[in-house]
Amino acid sequence: MPADMSDRTDFDNANRGFMGRLSPGVIKTPDGRVVFDADAFVTATAGNAPDTVHPSLWRQSQLTAIHGLFEVTDGIYQIRGMDLSNMTLVEGETGVIVIDPLISAECAAAGLALYREHRGDRPVTAVIYTHSHIDHFGGVLGVVDADTDVSIVAPEHFLDHSVSENVYAGGAMLRRGMYYAGAGLSIGTEGAVGIGLGSGSSSGTVGSNRAHTRHHSHRPGGGPGRCQDDLPGHARDRGALGDELPLPRPTGIVHGGKRHT
Repeated sequence: MPADMSDRTDFDNANRGFMGRLSPGVIKTPDGRVVFDADAFVTATAGNAPDTVHPSLWRQSQLTAIHGLFEVTDGIYQIRGMDLSNMTLVEGETGVIVIDPLISAECAAAGLALYREHRGDRPVTAVIYTHSHIDHFGGVLGVVDADTDVSIVAPEHFLDHSVSENVYAGGAMLRRGMYYAGAGLSIGTEGAVGIGLGSGSSSGTVGSNRAHTRHHSHRPGGGPGRCQDDLPGHARDRGALGDELPLPRPTGIVHGGKRHT
């Protein structure tokens, strides 16, 4: 069934809880290379759908182009439209837990800075990866250091799945990503306006992950509990994933935080 283009409910919902955005909405590396340009997607999707873009994709791209910091409910905030995925921040008594730190460290760092601008300089007390797709863990170096003592919490068998997707099936996954994300296209009505899930993928610093899996009774941010390393055999034997990950610009190994036994 075609979308009702006159129904603006989704736009009202997408803007609910808005607190602020980057200005300008351009995220760069320290040497000035553009990693993600949120403003370009806003400009590209302004007005009515052109003949070159399907009306439903146009509407969805206008929604995903909405970017900034949003309050979800008391103590829970989200960074949206600053990478392919969203980054969630949950406030606790001693700091903030970061959930799914985007694809690139530059985007995650910009998102964390925007959050702190509006909510204060709370320390990161834990990082949670909900699953093993790169847009949910690749930007971790933007919110914690590589040698951090902050707990990094991941699902059981997280690294197995990461290796399976990004190493064993890496070539196929890269080709798939190029086709669905249109990475080589310029932003505009005859190039890229959005990819449904988000405006597009960032191209910054990706952390090659070596997080310790947390499961059983471990609690994010510290406290009593039991946790266990869950490393696939070849990664455990080599001691790192590192350069085998076919990801854009891997720059370091993320150590999985404080080890509890």
